[in-house]
Amino acid sequence: MTDIHIRSLAKSYGSKSIIDCLELDVAEGEFLTLLGPSGCGKTTTLRMIAGLEKPTGGTIRFGDRIVASPDQNVFVAPESRNLGMVFQSYALWPHMTVFDNVAYPLRMRRAAKRDIAQKVQDALRLVGLADYADRSVSMLSGGQQQRVSVARAVSAHPGLLLFDEPLSNLDAKLRASMRTELRALQQRLGITAVYVTHDQLEALAMSDRVLVMNKGEVMQIGTPADIFRQPRNRFVADFVGFENLLTGTVEQYGPDSCAIRMNGGQALKAKGGEPRAVGETVCVALRASRVALTAATSADRAANDFDATIEAVAFLGDTQQFNLSCLGQTVVATVPVAELGRAGLAEARPGDSAVVHLSPDEVIVTAA
Repeated sequence: MTDIHIRSLAKSYGSKSIIDCLELDVAEGEFLTLLGPSGCGKTTTLRMIAGLEKPTGGTIRFGDRIVASPDQNVFVAPESRNLGMVFQSYALWPHMTVFDNVAYPLRMRRAAKRDIAQKVQDALRLVGLADYADRSVSMLSGGQQQRVSVARAVSAHPGLLLFDEPLSNLDAKLRASMRTELRALQQRLGITAVYVTHDQLEALAMSDRVLVMNKGEVMQIGTPADIFRQPRNRFVADFVGFENLLTGTVEQYGPDSCAIRMNGGQALKAKGGEPRAVGETVCVALRASRVALTAATSADRAANDFDATIEAVAFLGDTQQFNLSCLGQTVVATVPVAELGRAGLAEARPGDSAVVHLSPDEVIVTAA
């Protein structure tokens, strides 16, 4: 296994900066995912770890070994870094058999023929393709080709596995099963893994930790639960699927609770968190599934109950989505179809009145 230590890592192309002063540690045996939109720098970071790109500043260490440092004039070639890499495009030789594709890196390392045969069979057995060794890769399905790519990456027993959006070419059902298989394989082998994706579900389902990137900077790093439940800023909240990103101003803030004055003038109670200054403009993040909604049946309102007007209704199968004019902004709520009658919303239409109920524990206050 390999532990990775990155300090002040930078990458630029001419005057265009892609990565600026990245700091990162990856523990032995950890599965870390780099998550972010296209162009955020995640693939460039991965390629510098792999040795496919040279950094313009900073250092990359594997354990105590420096593998890249422009200041020290050190750059270790990819084939000397003891890593395996799985690409988005699979990068298989179409004219070769499954066996020959998996054996390729071993032959490049001049391994003995007997060792090659054993290691290839071991790798194919790990990915469930032991009976496919003599088959042409061009005759395999997309999922099988991806398994061959993984087998090739692990055949030489690397200390580090790198994945560059390996599942993006597969359909949704196959992606779900493959991410389970990849995670199980990584845990079984105990190999350190760095995985790049723009898919938040992949990141949350597979990782020990997730690093969210934007424009070459780290927005947040933490466990999947941390990222999902407590995004640090508006960008992270948006990227991990918070449907409601509202704007308000801090009126009172404490370690256990706070009050936010919303655009419509209402006071919203929320749980505490990172210290915020009174008067600071903040983002209020709410998941649509955590916004409780009922028909407007009386004038009585409790704390965090707010009058709303239904703007649009959409049927989503097991749930129904409501777009609401509330808190001076648009609020999205999803209600299970089975709960519509109990909430008095079975016949709800645009223009109808409703009441939004927000639990303070579900209201996330973060940087604007």
